[in-house]
Amino acid sequence: MIGRGFMRAALCGLVALTYLASCAAEVAEAATNATSYTLTMNTVDEGFCDTTKQLSGYFKIDGSKSKNYFYWFFESRGTPSTDPVVIWLTGGPGCSSILALLQENGPCSVNDDLSLKRNPFSWNERANVMWIDQPVGVGFSYGDVSEYDTDETQVGDDMFHFLQEFFQARPEYQKQPFFVFGESYAGHYVPAISHRIFTGNQKEEGPVHINLQGFGIGNGLTDPEVQYKYYPNMAYNNTYGVKAVAYPV
Repeated sequence: MIGRGFMRAALCGLVALTYLASCAAEVAEAATNATSYTLTMNTVDEGFCDTTKQLSGYFKIDGSKSKNYFYWFFESRGTPSTDPVVIWLTGGPGCSSILALLQENGPCSVNDDLSLKRNPFSWNERANVMWIDQPVGVGFSYGDVSEYDTDETQVGDDMFHFLQEFFQARPEYQKQPFFVFGESYAGHYVPAISHRIFTGNQKEEGPVHINLQGFGIGNGLTDPEVQYKYYPNMAYNNTYGVKAVAYPV
């Protein structure tokens, strides 16, 4: 059974997407090695979900067919000109990052009547944060099934190009510390994307040197063969003092 909270988030997400689609958009285009990229930026009215500056839209990779990545960016409530820039990736695989935006670490949450409530503990209290639905096929990100990413290398490549386009379109954020964060299956995505940014910077592949300063993974799934064998002991003996089982397994 689908939980009521999930349904609230999904319905509110649809309302938000409809709203964002009606906003005026800026469009930036670029081409690299015969592959062209398009980045649309909708300026969202301050007061919708938060009082900070917001940007949302799609990053499009034009190939034989096209990949379209949905993102929603919120400036920091603190000092946006100097606070770090963070991207958030929900895991799954297949879970929308907009669920985290609306239910976990985002600037607003959803009430029972589908109205929005300010989250005082949002990550954008001290950072400029962008929630991204990725890879294509997740959440509001869409494309042809034949061009879905099938490994972390493809995920890293797509996100590297997306970030290049974003920082070119918004150069005011280029010099600020940049971090990649995620949870669960993002234990695969986060290292792959961070490594791709690192190698891209070393090789000076793009016009922008992304100021990568670190990455973080919450409750990550990275290598089940290594991780799972420690779960029984963790259920009984962990630093939180919570015993999920009554005796050692």
